[in-house]
Amino acid sequence: MRKKTFILFTFFVLFSLAFWGCTSCLLCGCPYEQENKVIQTPVEMKILTGTVSCLQRIPVLATYELTIKLCYTEDLTGEVKVVAEKTITNFNNFPVEFSLEYNNALLKQESVYYMDAYVSSRGIKLLQADSKLEVLTRGARSVADIVLVRPEN
Repeated sequence: MRKKTFILFTFFVLFSLAFWGCTSCLLCGCPYEQENKVIQTPVEMKILTGTVSCLQRIPVLATYELTIKLCYTEDLTGEVKVVAEKTITNFNNFPVEFSLEYNNALLKQESVYYMDAYVSSRGIKLLQADSKLEVLTRGARSVADIVLVRPEN
């Protein structure tokens, strides 16, 4: 009878360990529940500076918003990822000076990073960057001078 009880008890313990995982047993000393550990990337904040100008003379209205983005494109999916973004309101004329804070530790040296900018008013894009200006990696500049033009319809 004792042998049968011992076998059943052993089976129950092994089944419990297999089903629920190791629950702070004497063999491995693991805690009852392991927390999901979040691996944090070290924060190494840097600032990218530059200007945004427009070749065309346009009046700047109070509803205009200038959005500046530091982006890169994923090679596999082609999806654009935004690393840092800043929206400037209440500017009176061009050129507009900006400083954009980004986490340098998140940058991948093999990726190509570029600046994008546009001016919008009430959700309508009025001006956009004339080209994607490479910055930061692969020997590219760390100061961005962006030129805006009217978008092609």
